[in-house]
Amino acid sequence: MAKKKRRSSAAGPSGAEKQEQRQKRLEEKRAARAEVLVRQRKQERRERFVRLMFVGLLAVGAIWFFFLRTKAPTEIGGHELLASSQSGEGVHTDDPVQYDTVPPVAGPHAPGAAPCGLFAEQLPNENLVHTLEHGAVGLLFRPDLDVEQIRALEDIVGEFETHVFSSPFAEMDSPITIVAWGFRMPLDEIDEPAIKEFIDEFREKGPEEQPCPSDSDDPFPEPDAGDTPNVDVTIPPTDEETPAPGGKKGTPAPDES
Repeated sequence: MAKKKRRSSAAGPSGAEKQEQRQKRLEEKRAARAEVLVRQRKQERRERFVRLMFVGLLAVGAIWFFFLRTKAPTEIGGHELLASSQSGEGVHTDDPVQYDTVPPVAGPHAPGAAPCGLFAEQLPNENLVHTLEHGAVGLLFRPDLDVEQIRALEDIVGEFETHVFSSPFAEMDSPITIVAWGFRMPLDEIDEPAIKEFIDEFREKGPEEQPCPSDSDDPFPEPDAGDTPNVDVTIPPTDEETPAPGGKKGTPAPDES
């Protein structure tokens, strides 16, 4: 005689319970989809904000570049300001350089910069340019300039403890030329207000700002002193400006002694 199948003591879920479970799973799926949508919308808002910020910064930069940035003047006190190429920043060489302007105001230059202050002798072009690169302003004059005007130029230099120097420069066409990195202002005679405005415009604004204390105190000699300007001033490079291979500034050369 066949045995009857024993019924499971645990009854399965009722139809109502199954419906409730299905409803719960649907709600969980809807909640998950809603959470994904919320995250997507937040991400889209962040991306839109970043795009707007980027466009805004571009607009501000364009406005500054075309309308608000400080541009170098084309004249000072009615005197024409001559702008030159400003290439040669940081390029050092021990060889003589053929410069595009007289006096030179930019380009490759000697490893050693001249100090600031008063000079009785003409600075070598290559050292003069390096000093301009450090943000110095030079008051250059022809040696045949009236000594009273030379003294007036030296008095102006004396008002500044750094980054201004005076020096004779025999090859200039103009009696006086005020120079900074990339700029020249020729003068037929001394114009103190214009010179000081030039100094305010360019002093300590070179491409490679370095200290330039007025350590040189060698005024131009009086006409009857019998001295003539000498262009063979030698200015050795400082340790921190020893040229690296290729002519550019590098680290100090090792001591091989």
